[in-house]
Amino acid sequence: MNITWQEGRWLPTFIKGGAMGLVDGRPVYAAGCTFPWRETEQAWYWDASRNDWFPVEPSIPFGRCYTQGINLGDGLLVLGGRKSLPEGRVSLKDAWWLRRNGETFTWTQLPDMHYPRAIASIGISGQKILAFGGGEWEKSQGGAFVTRHLTNYEILDLEHLSTGWRDMGPLPFPSLVGSAFASIDKATYVFGGYECWSEDKQRKINYYSTAWRYDFAQDRWTQMADFPCVASGWAAVPYDNQIILMAGGLKLDLMGVKSHYLTHPLVEKGSGRQRMIGAYSDLVFVYDVATNTYRRLENRLPIGNNDIRCTISGNTIYVAGGETTDLALSNCSNAFLIGTISP
Repeated sequence: MNITWQEGRWLPTFIKGGAMGLVDGRPVYAAGCTFPWRETEQAWYWDASRNDWFPVEPSIPFGRCYTQGINLGDGLLVLGGRKSLPEGRVSLKDAWWLRRNGETFTWTQLPDMHYPRAIASIGISGQKILAFGGGEWEKSQGGAFVTRHLTNYEILDLEHLSTGWRDMGPLPFPSLVGSAFASIDKATYVFGGYECWSEDKQRKINYYSTAWRYDFAQDRWTQMADFPCVASGWAAVPYDNQIILMAGGLKLDLMGVKSHYLTHPLVEKGSGRQRMIGAYSDLVFVYDVATNTYRRLENRLPIGNNDIRCTISGNTIYVAGGETTDLALSNCSNAFLIGTISP
């Protein structure tokens, strides 16, 4: 496999922590944290024929950031997230399904989850939706989500909406945030992530390299081969019987010492308007489901960011937004990358 990357027309706003998927075949980026530190309700769709982004109207009824999304039928599922309210920053348990009929977009509210989840992991098999992981905003220091209380996973059957989400009991592994996930056939795969907790009024974080497979038919979790290093804030798309993993925060093990893999892409280099547009991993990996193995692709992302969102249509991957280290722009990016897969 080879992926050829190019930069597309950038998003109309600097954004991170939204939800991305296909709506009527078009890439959509919904909600997220925008400059200047705003939890937006706006969504945007990409029109390739006009080579530009356009607003989705109406907006999602309740703005949020640090949400997640996945393709659901011919639409986009937006699940949970974080919202700043007068009483503080809280995680959400609502679910919204964005679809399009002709030129009209509609948001349909699905039943609430049992547990509020920000940056949850999501799986899809037929009419069933799997939700697990995620967290609540860490209050002693911020900048992360506590996870250890979200031990259970849950499933919603679209053919039996009246019964709501079914609590399936505890996960066989720690609840994590920032994992990469993708679904193939009747299984969902999840890679990496971090757990966070407060101890003696201090924030503690542990990063993971683990990989797990959930079988919808058997209601069974199986541990797969670990990724070669710990990773979080990355994303994945399925392609045939493989899963493409990209971007995020990676810690490489170099002679027994874990070291962050960082990049420093610049725009308008050497001018007075020079600025850094990425800081995180630009590496792309492929996980082979049949052999339970990983390999790194030669071509890298043009821009490496954390907390990216992506989707795939045929042999084309779309990657948008993400977290940078540019405080002046709320650590947000307006990058839009298009990858074309070839054998």
